[in-house]
Amino acid sequence: MRISAPVYALLNGLLHAIHLGVIAFAVWGWVSPALRPAHLALMLLILGSWFVLGRWWGIGYCPLSDWHSKLKAAAGGGRPAGSYIHQVLTTLLRRTVDATAVDRLTLYGTLALTALSIALNVKAWLA
Repeated sequence: MRISAPVYALLNGLLHAIHLGVIAFAVWGWVSPALRPAHLALMLLILGSWFVLGRWWGIGYCPLSDWHSKLKAAAGGGRPAGSYIHQVLTTLLRRTVDATAVDRLTLYGTLALTALSIALNVKAWLA
């Protein structure tokens, strides 16, 4: 099923905003003590998606990326190569970026942010 250009533009922009918002909260959500429980929940959902859902759809599976790819396909485009973060960096930097390096940095950063979130939440729960 093909979708019209205006509908694609609206949905594409909406998915970009949601995806970038999730990424921004994953990176910075731990800063506010009031948001730390929500941040920890998000980090666990991300890791669960990557490694639990990933058992069926491939390690690193992200429903937002999947929906975005399906939207692009419905608009007549192909499935983008690499992760969403890789696509954004390639677009922003206007040059080829090593997809494997981006995926590794994304994984290590996510694990570090999850560990930080766990530590901050446990500290608050024990206080």
